[in-house]
Amino acid sequence: MGKQKERRKSIRQSSPSPKNGAANKGCASTSCCQRIVFHLSKVVEIKAIFARTDKDGVCHVYSVVEEHSPATYQKVMKREQQIEEDFPEIRFSFRIRAHQGREPAVAVPLSSQPLFHTMSDKAKAHFDRYQQIGALALRMEAALPGDRDWCCVVMFYAALHLLDAYLCTKTFAFEIDSHVNRNLAIRQSPELRRFGSSYRELQDLSEQVRYDPGFLYKTVHHVNARANLAKVAAVLESRVKKRLETS
Repeated sequence: MGKQKERRKSIRQSSPSPKNGAANKGCASTSCCQRIVFHLSKVVEIKAIFARTDKDGVCHVYSVVEEHSPATYQKVMKREQQIEEDFPEIRFSFRIRAHQGREPAVAVPLSSQPLFHTMSDKAKAHFDRYQQIGALALRMEAALPGDRDWCCVVMFYAALHLLDAYLCTKTFAFEIDSHVNRNLAIRQSPELRRFGSSYRELQDLSEQVRYDPGFLYKTVHHVNARANLAKVAAVLESRVKKRLETS
């Protein structure tokens, strides 16, 4: 009994509290989130994973499946045990939620943060839009040579949708609701460093075209814009296609 009390005391002391800002966050740490995804994403029935840490420091983890099934519970609970063994200092509360054809997010509490999701229709929609906008940029370039500056803007949005399509396929979910979060995702994804500053350059150039009335868009700018879109596409297009084919 003495050892058990000491262990409980140790867990309470090491658990995050509202004072250190852990409440309402997904996990106590990035490494914890990554291990949760590492273990639970191996269960093919799991379509999404969400987490939240409450004011008492308990990490609530929600595995979202299509429907409840005894066989699924056996596989999920085995993975949950591995997570607890990885982080004995953290108190976990594991739950399985069924989305029943709805978006996974509606099956979990609103304060939960997304950690993982499988390939979705959203990723395909972004890829389709990338192809449409990319084709539009080519048509504009041919038909409106005097408006190449706005062709650059179209090229940036083609790159944006391709990036969003790829980020939707990532095992570790990223928020892609703003330019700030997209650029953060690029910095945190080693494989995206292969296109270097190309996305950022295309973004900056397109913004100056849109918002700076005195900016002179030159031929060199247009050459760089096309090259930057090509670099982004070279890194991402084949990856997204492959994941779409296997989803």
